[in-house]
Amino acid sequence: MTNYTTAVETLLEKAEEFKEGVAKVAMLEEAARIADSHQDVKLGYKARKKLLPACLDAGLPDLMLVAYSWCLGQCDRDPSHFNVDDILWEYRWVISEMPTFPQITRAQIEEALDDVTRRYLAAGSTLRAIHLLRINVCISLKDKPAAAVALERWKQTARDRFSDDIETERAFLADYYFFQEDYEAGIRQCESVLKGRIKSEHFFGSDCADLLYPLWVTGRLDLAEQCHKKGYRFVAWNARYVDCCGDHVEYLALSGNFTRCVRLIEKHLPVALLARKPNDRMAFLRAMYVFATKMLSTGETRVRMQLPEDFPGPTVGPDEYDLQELANWLHADVAASAIRYDDRNGNDYYTVRLARCAADIARISPRI
Repeated sequence: MTNYTTAVETLLEKAEEFKEGVAKVAMLEEAARIADSHQDVKLGYKARKKLLPACLDAGLPDLMLVAYSWCLGQCDRDPSHFNVDDILWEYRWVISEMPTFPQITRAQIEEALDDVTRRYLAAGSTLRAIHLLRINVCISLKDKPAAAVALERWKQTARDRFSDDIETERAFLADYYFFQEDYEAGIRQCESVLKGRIKSEHFFGSDCADLLYPLWVTGRLDLAEQCHKKGYRFVAWNARYVDCCGDHVEYLALSGNFTRCVRLIEKHLPVALLARKPNDRMAFLRAMYVFATKMLSTGETRVRMQLPEDFPGPTVGPDEYDLQELANWLHADVAASAIRYDDRNGNDYYTVRLARCAADIARISPRI
């Protein structure tokens, strides 16, 4: 091997030793950069193929979209050396993340779905995986009728070599039912999670976060607390899960556990403000809005929190916030983001979701 190929291969090997996160991504990006600087397309492709899951795991979908576009372009330009079948699985990750960016239009997302469908058919797929992908995309676009249609097509389609494993399909079904507000069906999909069985740390952590509101609103308060205590540690360490951390903040706020709520806000707000996915930032700030408003409802007027120095929210002193002013600022920020997504999606889901916070704050959840 030449000096540069040795350097690239060494970076690729060392990256495997790193835990998911920005350091691993940076190492793989450097490997791709070195390969590109020597116009070594094959080595650049190899580095980027490893970069794709690293970006997904690190919560850096924007980098993943760029890397995948490069790989797909190579497959289309030189199919004799780059087989597109080798990266069809990753195409689903890319399309799943596209709706998280409001500047990507529905037309562009539909075009990508049509393209991946064509490619999967050419590879001999039954399209079961693509129907599941469409469910996920419809959930992100907040399109309930289209999600229901995709679910029925998925149910009628046989498994094939491209199908997700059973645990992944189960988790996505839970997402679907929670989105449709069929909380009982969603909770049933999470039976093993509620029993504490960890088949996948990723899905256990995200399922626990997804379960918090449905369990709280249906009065299963003991189970909700169990999901908080058991599931939080699986999402607390990675920027990929900042929206899940927001779910925990919202749950703690609705439950009146303000002390722990403040600790989670202090820990995760810096990450949320820098989130590469705008909807993650919006979700976390909405949870903070629930916290501030719920605390106001108890008669409190101020709260002490150590937030980032560049946090644009209003302060009344060092590490001290007027709860009403904070709630007003958070509401305005989230509302602006909600309008961007609603305009792109062609519905009012996020605006209604924000308005529903007031009803949740006033609600007394029945204990069952």
